[in-house]
Amino acid sequence: AKRDILPPIISINISNRQFHKKSFVQDMIPLQATLRRLGSKLELEITESVLMEQPEKVTALIQELKTHGIQFALDDFGTGYSSLTWLRQLPVDRVKIDRQFIQTMDITDNNTMIITAMINLAHALGMSVVAEGIETAEQLRWLSEAGCDVGQGYFLCRPNDPETLASVLEKKRISL
Repeated sequence: AKRDILPPIISINISNRQFHKKSFVQDMIPLQATLRRLGSKLELEITESVLMEQPEKVTALIQELKTHGIQFALDDFGTGYSSLTWLRQLPVDRVKIDRQFIQTMDITDNNTMIITAMINLAHALGMSVVAEGIETAEQLRWLSEAGCDVGQGYFLCRPNDPETLASVLEKKRISL
């Protein structure tokens, strides 16, 4: 039987409503346990809007889920309204630079300076950085040189059905 190939991290976007559901923690713990047994990790992607509603409660929930090995990413980084003070206190593992910054990075030097600052700030706070929306080799090269840790976008891989994705992941695993 062919073994299923899973990505090392399964990321799930979580809405404000889902995050504040009473059973949210109890729903996520068994999912993480299952993924761990299959050799993968669970990462929950939340936006700043999730964090801004009852920040103390949200932080406590994140910290509780992190004790079970669940990772967190701050999605759409740079598009919200949170302060740098709040960012410093967030218990997230990585930030995801919104695609609007990547799509316009070739247009202005100011935009590339902002992206560089976001990467440096996240790293200084102990977070890794994902760039969303990479569509060209030049964007990938520049982001790599700027210290971005991970990239997402059509240039790297288009959305696929599970069977095709398993084949892509198997090829990547073999080539490493």
